Amino acid sequence: MAGHPLHDGLLRLADTMTDRWVTEFVRRKFAAEGFPLTSSQTKRLRARIKAGNIDSLVFRRTKQHGDGVIRIQMTAADLEEINRFGEALARSVEVAVPAAISAVSGRARRTLVKGWAQEAARQSRAASLFEQRLLAQWGTALETLELLLTVCRELGDLTCQRVTTGGRSNRRAALVDVLSRLHARACQITAEVVSLLRHGFADGAMARWRTLHEVSVIALFIREHGNRAAEAYRDHFAIESARALGVYDRFQLRADLKPFSQRQRARIIRARDKVAARYPRAFQNEHGWAVPFLPSPNENPKFFHLEEAVGRDHLRPYYKLASQNVHAGPNGTFLRLGLPHAEDLLLAGPSNFGLGDAGQSAAISLTLVTTTFVTLSPTVDLVVGAKVAERLSASACDQFIKAHRAVTRNVNKLARARRGKGR
Repeated sequence: MAGHPLHDGLLRLADTMTDRWVTEFVRRKFAAEGFPLTSSQTKRLRARIKAGNIDSLVFRRTKQHGDGVIRIQMTAADLEEINRFGEALARSVEVAVPAAISAVSGRARRTLVKGWAQEAARQSRAASLFEQRLLAQWGTALETLELLLTVCRELGDLTCQRVTTGGRSNRRAALVDVLSRLHARACQITAEVVSLLRHGFADGAMARWRTLHEVSVIALFIREHGNRAAEAYRDHFAIESARALGVYDRFQLRADLKPFSQRQRARIIRARDKVAARYPRAFQNEHGWAVPFLPSPNENPKFFHLEEAVGRDHLRPYYKLASQNVHAGPNGTFLRLGLPHAEDLLLAGPSNFGLGDAGQSAAISLTLVTTTFVTLSPTVDLVVGAKVAERLSASACDQFIKAHRAVTRNVNKLARARRGKGR
């Protein structure tokens, strides 16, 4: 319990109670000598006791009690009695606090559980009404984004069928495997973005788009450099797994995690060593798989270098904006997409403001990954489908912009009305 705020607070209370008890103890000693302390003298006495300076106490007599001073010398027995009281009170707190917290928290939990069904129903109704209002403003844009997601899934399914049954699939096995996985992941992330937007979580949706952007950049990079790049990317899985094992081992005991068996550990290390033997040392860096394919020498590339290589570095401002919602820095704490910049509020739940950036960004990135995947085995149907996806993406972007402007106008109108009332 040491270090718990409630525990520490109660110990401070115990110290205060001890000071008051000692003050009363000393006042009685003065009174026994025919010298009752005045309120100002009692106040000075309390300050002396708080400072721990009570071995010898001297006060000047008031006129009604005669001139001169009176001295009270605290005996060893007095000090022992004071110490016993303080220690007994501290022990009582140490024993009573855990029991009191347990009893009170138990009753509170039972009360909350008993009333939760009613409260959950109330929250559900409130959420439903909020989502109705949100869809009245953003519904057209969100429906277009969902339609785009459906089209991209179907295009991905058709492409998978072609590339896994065509005669060229064996020569491009790694490329097909990696791009199909990246496309499936892009569809799943977009579905997460849609769900977050439908429920009013602009910041969370933008954070998920950050990953979608990374998926699109890597898909473009691998598609451009072909099967060798896909093989390197896939082989890097062994490097990352071994690195993760090292982190797991470091904190396994403190995190109360089950240790890997020797067989599991050996398999991970063996896979890493086998891959590492086939590549230069730089391969073991974070994006080391991309080193041979970058336009300029760089043995420790960052994600930014991959963005540059595929011409998507102009999206870095949006990527940095999204990163604010992933990390716990000041920007992400003080600037929330779900709040108008002029509003100094604490956003602890959903908002119907700020959904546009994540919606547009998701539409663009999903379409990019889909068209990249479709080029593995283009047919007339797939090319037409990719063009449909591009047009739906453009429509979704226009609709998100239109909805954002309408919501912003409403927010500004309400702000002006509030300022007018405050005059």
